[in-house]
Amino acid sequence: MGNDEEIQKLAYEAQYLQQQLSEMQRQLQQAIIVMNNIDATTKTIDGLKGLRQETYFQIGSDAFVKAKPQEGDKILIDAGANVLIEKEPHEAKEILRKRKEQVEKATEVMKRNIDKLNARLMDIEKKAEEFQ
Repeated sequence: MGNDEEIQKLAYEAQYLQQQLSEMQRQLQQAIIVMNNIDATTKTIDGLKGLRQETYFQIGSDAFVKAKPQEGDKILIDAGANVLIEKEPHEAKEILRKRKEQVEKATEVMKRNIDKLNARLMDIEKKAEEFQ
């Protein structure tokens, strides 16, 4: 194979890997957002302990509702497929802890894959330099 063909092949591979890298980095950022949301939710559940006064709870983007938590209130937690389940606060926190663990494991895999892609891109760059 000629140098021009080899360089073109390397350029196509680099472009493909760059697209994969961008997508993985986007997914990693989403996973970090999910973990931060889980942490915030856990802190909110903790903050409800002993709170018996009226307060505001966010119900969506820039929307709040005034409510007063009651002793024995349960937490509604997403079970998937638009199904909510009612749990005691400590049970809800345990579910969230397990979800965060799963997301953390997935982020570790993503980080390793990102490292592999970066290493391959560096190899391609070195090979391309050899042809010039």
